[in-house]
Amino acid sequence: MHMYTTESESRTGLYSNNNIDIPLQSVNVKAAFSNLFCETTLTQTYLNSEKKPIEAIYTFPLSPRAVLLGLEVTIGERKLQGLIVEKNSVEEQYDIMSENRFQLEMKITGTLTQAEFACPSHNITISKSDKETTIQLATGEACMDRDFIINICQPQDNKDSILVEHISNGGYTALASFVPRIISPEQIPQKSIKIVVDCSGSMNGDSITQARQAISDILSQLRPDDFFNLITFGNSSKTLFKQQVQANKTNLTTVRRTLRSIEADMGGTDIQQALETTIQIPGPSIPQDILLITDGEVWESDEIIKTARKSRHRFFTVGVGSSVSENFVRQLADETGGACELVAPREQMSDKIVRHFERIYLPRVQKATINWPISPVKNIPLKIGSLYDGDTLHAFAFFDEMPQGTTTLEMTLTNGQTFSQSATIDTQANLIWMLDFAVDKPLSKSTNCNSKPPRLNLSESAINFTPSAFAKIWKL
Repeated sequence: MHMYTTESESRTGLYSNNNIDIPLQSVNVKAAFSNLFCETTLTQTYLNSEKKPIEAIYTFPLSPRAVLLGLEVTIGERKLQGLIVEKNSVEEQYDIMSENRFQLEMKITGTLTQAEFACPSHNITISKSDKETTIQLATGEACMDRDFIINICQPQDNKDSILVEHISNGGYTALASFVPRIISPEQIPQKSIKIVVDCSGSMNGDSITQARQAISDILSQLRPDDFFNLITFGNSSKTLFKQQVQANKTNLTTVRRTLRSIEADMGGTDIQQALETTIQIPGPSIPQDILLITDGEVWESDEIIKTARKSRHRFFTVGVGSSVSENFVRQLADETGGACELVAPREQMSDKIVRHFERIYLPRVQKATINWPISPVKNIPLKIGSLYDGDTLHAFAFFDEMPQGTTTLEMTLTNGQTFSQSATIDTQANLIWMLDFAVDKPLSKSTNCNSKPPRLNLSESAINFTPSAFAKIWKL
């Protein structure tokens, strides 16, 4: 079972008002990529096996990185339109039953037609023409036993762009997309890194195998003057060293020997206790960083994040698979000045973890502002979070008049050093949909093709990748 959930919402799909599941018959997914946007339509067919009409509730799992544009329900000959209602906090819950199957068709237009596509989760066919690229399942349909993951890598080196479109209220919406290019200093300060690995039963198989491989590769990148430790957890936690130790040959050998015996055999996932233990491990008087690798759900996320903020540790989180609490691992990283990476065992997970670890050594953008050619009426997000070299930043602005000219991203590092880069506004490209109901939310960040390609999960279908997040409960 793959599931995202919050304390107050624990199921999705269509079920009767007396909590009886209504059978899902089929699923069809159609996705359209145009430049920086993906608009996906998901069609689910359910069957009422009762001999009389029933009252039913439909709950749709929505990614915190997306917004629901609309819902249409067909009951016999009737068609009903749902109303979009904002909700303040969203996490995902998705219960996929392996006997159900789905069909998929993706249409890619704009600059992405020249991109490279790879699907580590399913066999696909790719058809290209001058104006669009079409991706379909090679077998026509597939079982709903895992996420559908598509990796998209743009060939262009310069990925900065600005798109503008007229919106229905008479104003204009602009989307700025920047990939920060930050020069690393010649001398990188020593680091103190606590590596925390989820060894609960759900990590069994490829997940724990690749986690071991990633940690082994990470050990090779530690410098002799760095400090480190290894913490494993499940129902309880184990700390290899009582305090942070230097990355000398003796200590590295000890960890490598320990790695050989690490298995996913520590029961459930008590991440709160594990992180509290990790934070309390004494170390040198230098900034402390935590690399967290987990596939688990989190129930007391607000309390954990509050504790993490007070600890003054940076958290670099790795969310494994489709069951991880994505909203939690992203927020934990954002709130502490770190970064988040989502991985799947089928997509070279160990390599991604190592590349994510390398961010710890990169300069961090502490303050970033976008200067538009004219003053916007509204900015989303209101405040830009931490950025690292190679990350992708998306930011929206709303204007009464058409903005024209150059837009500049100005960045200040934690050491006071400043960088800037600019892009010219493109008034010809379409944003492909309107943002009349956008709300202020922290922007999700992804990285470029060298570190983290975009992902499309089945649990994120029927959505657009935008800075807003909504959840819906529909009564039929």
